[in-house]
Amino acid sequence: MEQLEIENDKSELEKAKEYIYSFDLSYVSDRLINTCGWRKIDALQTEKYYRNFLFLNRKYGTMPPPEDVDQFFHEHILFTERYFADTQVIFQKYFHHRPMDPKKISSSDNASMNEQYNRFQELHKKE
Repeated sequence: MEQLEIENDKSELEKAKEYIYSFDLSYVSDRLINTCGWRKIDALQTEKYYRNFLFLNRKYGTMPPPEDVDQFFHEHILFTERYFADTQVIFQKYFHHRPMDPKKISSSDNASMNEQYNRFQELHKKE
């Protein structure tokens, strides 16, 4: 029974991974290029990193993204219906963006964020 549960979990993760690396995000890249002045090469590279960010969050839990990926994340969220549908497939729920309130950030919060960011970078390289 436990082995079957592990296989089912892996199957769900594999399904999410397949979706993450195949669904259309060109409209987000186009918006960054046409509205925010990004170069096409930067938007397309950040799109790849954003996909990795989604996968790592699906596999390992919530982690903060690098700044450029965070901006891509913000732009994806603006397309509310698509974003909702995408996160339903990937996470089986709405994937919230949880920015920290700059007025309430303590030095221990900064240390924690740096630690989480470093973990994200390590997992990004690993995966």
